[in-house]
Amino acid sequence: QFFPPSKTTYLRNEITNFLQKSNETFNEACERFKDLLRQCPHHGFSELHQLDTFYNALNPNDQDALDSSAGGNFLDKIPRECLSIIESKSKVNIHEVESLMSEQTQMLHSLLLLTQTLLIFSR
Repeated sequence: QFFPPSKTTYLRNEITNFLQKSNETFNEACERFKDLLRQCPHHGFSELHQLDTFYNALNPNDQDALDSSAGGNFLDKIPRECLSIIESKSKVNIHEVESLMSEQTQMLHSLLLLTQTLLIFSR
């Protein structure tokens, strides 16, 4: 597939200038960054450069979380370890969301039961 040089340049700049948005979760930022890399498979950035770009684009809390998971400076790890840490953090976030959704479902169920009970007694 032909890829115009201007598109490659544009996408390389998007990758290089990537920043996590203020309202963006770690997982969302991670997926958006991976999407940029997929859009430009011939970007030419080494794995280490990609990890460095991604890490430095994250908000301080997410950087701290990666450093904590790494037991020190995240970027001191080899790329394979960094990728494993990112994958683990993504899974933890997904489990947190699932847990939160489960709690909300239980609360909604309780609210529904309460509403039904009130309707019965209000007749």
